[in-house]
Amino acid sequence: MSGEGKKLESRMKGSSKLRPIPLLSVRPVGSAPAWTRQRGGEKCPQEYDRYTNPANQACTRVLCYNPVREGGIIPPGSLLGSSGHLERMNAWTHLVGVFGFGVYASMRPYLTLDNASLSGRLASVCASAMAITFAVSVVFHIFGTVRGAGWWLRALDHTAVAANLMIANVADGSLATENFEGAPWQSMADPLIAGSSIILFFALRRVFTPPEKTRIERSECNLGFWRFTHSDLEFSALRSGTYLILSCTFLLYVPSAVQTIQGAALAWYFVTASISLVLVVLASFIDNVIVWPDKLYTEDYEAHCHSKTLGCIFTSHAWWHLAALVASILLAVGRELVIDSKLSEV
Repeated sequence: MSGEGKKLESRMKGSSKLRPIPLLSVRPVGSAPAWTRQRGGEKCPQEYDRYTNPANQACTRVLCYNPVREGGIIPPGSLLGSSGHLERMNAWTHLVGVFGFGVYASMRPYLTLDNASLSGRLASVCASAMAITFAVSVVFHIFGTVRGAGWWLRALDHTAVAANLMIANVADGSLATENFEGAPWQSMADPLIAGSSIILFFALRRVFTPPEKTRIERSECNLGFWRFTHSDLEFSALRSGTYLILSCTFLLYVPSAVQTIQGAALAWYFVTASISLVLVVLASFIDNVIVWPDKLYTEDYEAHCHSKTLGCIFTSHAWWHLAALVASILLAVGRELVIDSKLSEV
């Protein structure tokens, strides 16, 4: 064991285990174990690393069983139990999306839905794009734990997100303009240009920026929160801003949609789209700004968002994953309601 590891172990001796309490509840300042606060920001000793995986074991270790490797140690305060992994909840939440949207995309052509109009075909494309986006996310959260793979898998993950937003905006534009009949070409081109530009910019940046310059470590290894990742650094706001703009593009279609979508379908679509937008923006705020509930564990509070039996922690990013999944389902439902209403009018 390294000198730093022995130092950490000595701090933990005599400390009480982290006792979780009900979800959305917290314990006041001073009631958490002292070592919860002492370890913040220090580098994680190698023997406490439960995050890094060899490529041939990454899938099993992230999704199912992550036993301690030879020479490793389970910290007494670990929230992951004896075989957990920090990325497990992230991977499983989007595996549900892969399965759900995969079935939806596969079955849609055989259901009594509109598969003839441009809007109907674009709805099928959107379903397939969502399944692919979730699949790429799962691959990233599994194999991003392999050293040397995270930097390009993250770029691929964001590329899939941007491409999915482009496709969704084109589908929404088709709904609002009666399959783009009489609509200016810019109404289809705008989201494609915006999404393609952000993909190209960050692809070039990734190619010309050494991975070690974007790699960061986030530490609270005695609780199981330590991980390494890559960051957009000074360009983070550029990516986030572009995603927000693409997510809000449906608002530009309101004047046209009011003229072309009749009855309750119009209200249902904009309600589902608005709820989806609020969910994603709120979840992004939780994940990137307040980092809830991660900071409750690593500062002076405790929250019950983990299971040692299942070996997972519902981190702030896992909440974002759940919000993205729910938002995607709502958008698909709203889109189908509009298409069905147009089909009924024929």
